Amino acid sequence: MNERSSRSHSVFTLRISGSNAATGERCDGALNLVDLAGSERLNASGAGADKDRLRETQSINRSLSALGDVIAALGQAAPGQHIPYRNSKLTYLLQNSLSGNSKTLVRGIIIRHCFDAKLLLAADDAQFVATRGTSQ
Repeated sequence: MNERSSRSHSVFTLRISGSNAATGERCDGALNLVDLAGSERLNASGAGADKDRLRETQSINRSLSALGDVIAALGQAAPGQHIPYRNSKLTYLLQNSLSGNSKTLVRGIIIRHCFDAKLLLAADDAQFVATRGTSQ
């Protein structure tokens, strides 16, 4: 584990509204900037000795797993298929950014000594997600 790590996810949401006085048109948008904590192996991180760190690590790993499940489901989605957004607070919060009228960019930074194949698989699944815009 990185000793400088915050060990949490961060989500910054910027909501923007605009209107055209001449036509009366109005549009709303949101920009989510998300910094995800990395997953950890409990034995390698030493989190098993401290109950608070153990719970924190398990919670982070659970939410990352739920995000991977949502991305995988979106990549294979058939019309009407259930997408498990409610499996974690993170995926529920990002539901509008991952579907509907949205554009999503996933960027994974891999450090050689912290390599995790799951990150590559999730990034690979993310490339197959296609959202469909609708007129509102």
